[in-house]
Amino acid sequence: MWQNIKLNRFWFLTGLETVALGMFFVAMPDYIPSIDRLGGYLGIFDDNPAAVIIIIVGTLGVIVSSFKMSPDIHRGMSYVEEALWTFYATIMLMRDVTNPNQRLISLATIFIIFVAARIAAEIWIAEPTKSEVELQSRIKELNQKIDGILKK
Repeated sequence: MWQNIKLNRFWFLTGLETVALGMFFVAMPDYIPSIDRLGGYLGIFDDNPAAVIIIIVGTLGVIVSSFKMSPDIHRGMSYVEEALWTFYATIMLMRDVTNPNQRLISLATIFIIFVAARIAAEIWIAEPTKSEVELQSRIKELNQKIDGILKK
């Protein structure tokens, strides 16, 4: 387990950050005020049901990065966490833009945007997993076979 955590330390810490975001919304359920121009719908995303979903996603991220899974679902879990962080970055930005009492983007919004950008960058530059390399080589072989059949 320790070897997997060392190997997947980025995703392990991202899972812990996601759990921390959910715990923050449990502790401060009305952090996103219902003053937006959408009729107060943004305020439901920091309530306890949404916070529990965030905590579950973060816990799954920690588990996936701690153990060797078969099939390898690290990449899929990273996409789920990226979607969640991008969603909350968008909501927080909308909260700041639609708040008439606030002139600047809040520090929390800036941090959430940077976390989402960091996860996206890591997904983009990360080395492909062993199963992804095998799948790519299998697809290449099939494409060569199809090209050979079509040339005949």
